Amino acid sequence: RLKHLYLTIATLAGQFILQYLFVQWESLTKGPEGIMLPRATLFGLDVKGDRAFYYVIFTCFVIMTWVAVNLIRTRYGRAFIAIRDNDRAAEGMGIPIFRYKLLSFAISSFYAGFAGGLAAYYIGSITPEPYTLFLSIEFIAMIIIGGLGSIPGAVFGAIFITLLNEILSHATGFFMNIDALTKIALTIAPLREFVFGLAIVLFIIFEPRGLAEVWRIIKSSFKLWPFSY
Repeated sequence: RLKHLYLTIATLAGQFILQYLFVQWESLTKGPEGIMLPRATLFGLDVKGDRAFYYVIFTCFVIMTWVAVNLIRTRYGRAFIAIRDNDRAAEGMGIPIFRYKLLSFAISSFYAGFAGGLAAYYIGSITPEPYTLFLSIEFIAMIIIGGLGSIPGAVFGAIFITLLNEILSHATGFFMNIDALTKIALTIAPLREFVFGLAIVLFIIFEPRGLAEVWRIIKSSFKLWPFSY
């Protein structure tokens, strides 16, 4: 029954509830200490080092993106699009709204769980510390900046936010190494949340369809180049 911003807020509320349960349920999760994981293996081979994990994660990314792109072309994907655009009209066309919404949540949860499993093996443990409210805001920023309802937009948004994080981290580290600029570094560090919020607001105002729409315009320009008529 929830839609748009209300669904986002409800999801964030669910995160707090589940995080509290996982921390308190020490018999299952070992509480704040978390669960240590064994070294990751793939077909009996140890996956160790950043480069090995990069190849594994990139391969998984390509496969999962391919699955998502092809899912949109099926009747399930068309039903998802119809419900997204106008759920009442979709229901009038005979699409079972509840079943397809439940299926979409199941698929998105599978993607999130799969990515979380890869992240846990990369870190080497499962603890509540990395999964903060700000991380959820980062994911929301990726979707809004990349473009809602777009698979390329999700990729572009993730790249944009990751690069923005790296730029801010390197800028802070650079200024911290210079005594005269230490105060500037201490000022930049807390600006991370401000920069993310500003980026979201700017995209909502000037390009609500996100980077996916920018990419579509660029592709169209190259298709018409050098003649614009």
